[in-house]
Parts: sequence; structure tokens; C-alpha cells
Amino acid sequence: MINVTKSNFISKIYFNKIYQLIISIGKFEKKKIILDFGCGLGGLKKINFEKKNKSKIINYDIIQKLSDVTKYNNINFDTIVFCQVLYLFKTKKIIMLLKKLKRQNKNLEIIVVYSTQSIVNRIFAFFLGHGNAHNNTVTTPEEERELLLNQCYLINEINYLNLFRIIRLKFK
Repeated sequence: MINVTKSNFISKIYFNKIYQLIISIGKFEKKKIILDFGCGLGGLKKINFEKKNKSKIINYDIIQKLSDVTKYNNINFDTIVFCQVLYLFKTKKIIMLLKKLKRQNKNLEIIVVYSTQSIVNRIFAFFLGHGNAHNNTVTTPEEERELLLNQCYLINEINYLNLFRIIRLKFK
């Protein structure tokens, strides 16, 4: 099932905070090309543009009308962002994707945002009208983190109120 979160006033604040932290941890003020994999409605690109950063963000989503490109593997990028998207993939698919990305660019920087899916998240999601926010979870936050740390070195991490974590990684 394809899932795009349509934000309301409060969830827009929540996602804007995530995007600001991604931009900060990823040092987007420097000139680089970033692929926002699973970009959804393109909030990260909008916030980055508003901040007038030097980085260029290319949106890619399974929903073609949300994407800037039809195939992400035809472009060169320095950083890839997975913002609350890997939980929708089976672990084997995540491993295959990481191996493919490593072959493409062994120096690739990876930024992953994942919800902790805690009880606080569920309450928060319910009151925001997104009560089914994690119903399609295929890979748990713990599995996602372990899988990423098996493939990559941790550079930096932000734990935001135990609602979500942002990790910045490089391939081993």
C-alpha cells in the first residue's frame, strides 16, 4: 500500500522540525546533491529552499507525480535521505538497496529518520488524526537501526523527545 502523510497544522510543525534537524545534521548549507528517497509531498526540499542553502535536493518517490526523476540510480548524489520510509520495506529489500547504493557510491552519506513507534508516538498520531500512521510497518525501528548499523558507521544521532531518531551514517 502506498502511503503519503497529508499534514494538518500540528503535524506540519512536527515534520518541519524533522526537516530542520535533517538539514542541520546533514550540513545542507554546504554545496552537495541530496536525494530525498520517499520524499512524499517534498517538505524537505521546500524547507531547504526557504533556508537558501547551497545543497540541491532531488525528490524521488514511488508516486511518480511527487518525483523530480523517474529513476534515482541514473543520477549522482552525495547524500541520501530516508525520512520515515524504510519501515515500509522488508529487511532483505533494505539490504539489497544499501548494497546497490554502496556499489553506486561507497562514500555516500546516509541520513535516516525513523519513528520510535512508542506509546507516545501512537498517542501523538491519534490526536493529530494519523492514528494509522504505522499500520503498514514491515521492519520495526529496532530492526531498521540494527540493519543500518551492520552496514554502516554511525556519524551522528539525534533522539528528539523519543518520538523519532535521526541518524547520519557512512558505509563500512
